[in-house]
Amino acid sequence: GRQVRLEDAAVAFGNQRYVDARRLLRALVSEAPDSHMVRELLGLTQYHLGNWPDAIRQLEALRVLSQNDVTQHPVLADCYRAQKKYAIVDGSLTECRAGQRGSNCLRGISR
Repeated sequence: GRQVRLEDAAVAFGNQRYVDARRLLRALVSEAPDSHMVRELLGLTQYHLGNWPDAIRQLEALRVLSQNDVTQHPVLADCYRAQKKYAIVDGSLTECRAGQRGSNCLRGISR
């Protein structure tokens, strides 16, 4: 079922088989669009593949689902930085300062 495929995707991701992980996760996100874990893993997979717009789409969806948890803000900011959207990176810095995990988040973001 879905849990087995998610575990397979996590194993593929952990083994740096990002294309395989993406294939599995794309199907899962259409089945379970509100799954935090699927969105996060697909966002990180797209990030590792250099697919910035797709990574942003998934990580922004995760941010909404998680009610603005800042855990993945460093990755999200890096995606925006890769697209030279520095104003959004600055906004991520502000959100990190205000977030629960501010100190951990801030370590991952710089311009």
